[in-house]
Amino acid sequence: MYDTLKAKYSENRIVVIGQSIGSGAASFLSAHNQPKMVILQAPYYSIADWIHQLVPVLKIVNNSFKLEIYSYLKKITYQLVLIHGDADDAVYYGFSKKLSRFIKPTDRFITLPGEGHNDFTKNETYLTWIKRLLK
Repeated sequence: MYDTLKAKYSENRIVVIGQSIGSGAASFLSAHNQPKMVILQAPYYSIADWIHQLVPVLKIVNNSFKLEIYSYLKKITYQLVLIHGDADDAVYYGFSKKLSRFIKPTDRFITLPGEGHNDFTKNETYLTWIKRLLK
């Protein structure tokens, strides 16, 4: 899909957005390409951390789907935006705080106060930021 977009548009016109479980794929894709920007909404730190946060007693052995977002962020040289609701009960808000250690001075970490996991598009702060970022 990304290659199809690149065939039609220059990468400086492509914005990659991933939310929740999709933030892993979006960060992987972005680390291996050069889009204008990547926006990760309610991202996790790594699959192992997320599973441990949800079910602390579950032991993960031979997980071939690592999707360690933190490792991909180290490779991203263009603008990165993290957006997370601080009342998210599906993906721990603290994951975004951990990921924020990897952002550059030109990047953004946006907290949506009182926001949960699934209703970003109803949040006025979110909508204001998205309009500003996509201008």
